[in-house]
Amino acid sequence: MVSKERLEKLVRAAMPPAATRKFLQLFYEFGRGEGFFPEKPRDLKDEELGKWMRAKKFISDNELLERLTRWIKNYGTEKIFSDFQPQGISRLPAKTLANFLLTQHGDCIAMSTALGEMASRMGFNVQYFSVEKENLDLSKMPERAKEIIERQTGGHSYVAIEGLQYDPTLGKIGTTHRGKEETREQRAADIWTNHGAFLVGMRRYKLAIKSQELALEINPRFAIAWNNKGVALDDLGEYDKAIECYDKALEINPMYEQAWNNKGAALAGLKRYAEAIKCYDKALEINPMYAKAWYNKGADLVRLERYKEAIKCAKEALRLTPEGDPNRQVMEKLLSELRKKLKNKND
Repeated sequence: MVSKERLEKLVRAAMPPAATRKFLQLFYEFGRGEGFFPEKPRDLKDEELGKWMRAKKFISDNELLERLTRWIKNYGTEKIFSDFQPQGISRLPAKTLANFLLTQHGDCIAMSTALGEMASRMGFNVQYFSVEKENLDLSKMPERAKEIIERQTGGHSYVAIEGLQYDPTLGKIGTTHRGKEETREQRAADIWTNHGAFLVGMRRYKLAIKSQELALEINPRFAIAWNNKGVALDDLGEYDKAIECYDKALEINPMYEQAWNNKGAALAGLKRYAEAIKCYDKALEINPMYAKAWYNKGADLVRLERYKEAIKCAKEALRLTPEGDPNRQVMEKLLSELRKKLKNKND
């Protein structure tokens, strides 16, 4: 059991203070231009800015909230931080708020957290929420937002400030997501695991594993963090350790299709193809539309020289992969090679 002191340290480290300070500075500048903040003292510390703004405002709480909301809506993920370049990481240009926070921490989880922390420092009532994909209300969303949702396998995180919802990824204010409220500790664990997933994309696997372990310190029964730790171990070729992590994730959530698929890939890394195929079948039993599991199953059936079955899997993977997806080319190549193998076998 992690101590209270350690837990608080992990939570504070997960929240993006640099982003929050930048938010506060920009909102202050916006407010000054609108005429409802006085000139701030030169010796005012960054960490005191939100409290000072709240105390020195010239308008009511409701009007301040309305202007904060309008500021978010007008500038959102398109313009804020457009010229802000984070230090130390150059793989992604920080041309938007989304890229800045992705580089630093994660995706909409971190963005909504930064916004929430800013509002909290100003004294507003802030609540964090997570919502599963199937519970997202699409009825009032623009087509672009619907496209984003369709491409994602997981849910969303958003923040409610005085009851107003904001999901930075969808750029939507006043949506009617039916979410589950999260504590700051749960949100911090979300940020650590997303940060670790991003580090895997940068091939910084050891740091990625550490990030997942920090998430698991906060929440030992966090299936996503166990799965993501397994992915980093898998990429290091530590398949046995990766399988242990996937098993932990599946113990917590037996319906976690990505963990079943990833366990199959790790077993394939150990050349245990028959066992791997059983894992893909389990993933596909949960989600028959899971193109990656169809592809992996087909690839491992090839290794067992079961070409006819492999062709069926490759066709299904290709059918489920949309045009323009870079994975289509890989799947088309597999299907072409399979047809050649089957032809040579029959000749």
